[in-house]
Amino acid sequence: MSKSVLESDLDAFERVEKERALEIRLTARTMRRKELRERSRRNLKQSWPLAAGLVLACLAPSLLDLADLFAPWGTWILLPAVSLVDLKQLLLSSEVRTIARQFALYGQFPIEAVIIKSGLKGRVSLGAVVAQLALAHILAAVFLWLLSRSVTS
Repeated sequence: MSKSVLESDLDAFERVEKERALEIRLTARTMRRKELRERSRRNLKQSWPLAAGLVLACLAPSLLDLADLFAPWGTWILLPAVSLVDLKQLLLSSEVRTIARQFALYGQFPIEAVIIKSGLKGRVSLGAVVAQLALAHILAAVFLWLLSRSVTS
């Protein structure tokens, strides 16, 4: 009888240990899932500028049409890279100018997105990074204005 009591106690102990091991595995799996979700959320937070840059790149031809309504300042401020490629002083052939214009049109916003993403890695707020980018656009517009004045003078 004592042998059967020992066997039943041993069986009960093994059952409890199996249940504990199962609980530990489930808890570990739940914790891993939480960590993966958190990491995914963090990556999404960090890569939203790239997504926005790609969306703006897709909308770039429409943005160029909109900027052309306020020419030349609209183009100078919104798409300074396109305006820079269009300068006659660069002495580009028509084929090179066309290719460079397309590259500037579709590449400007993803490049700026990378700049924003790298700027946000430090302890800088989004507003400060966007202000720096806006200042760069304004300085580019002033540069293009000065170039246009030197050509007409």
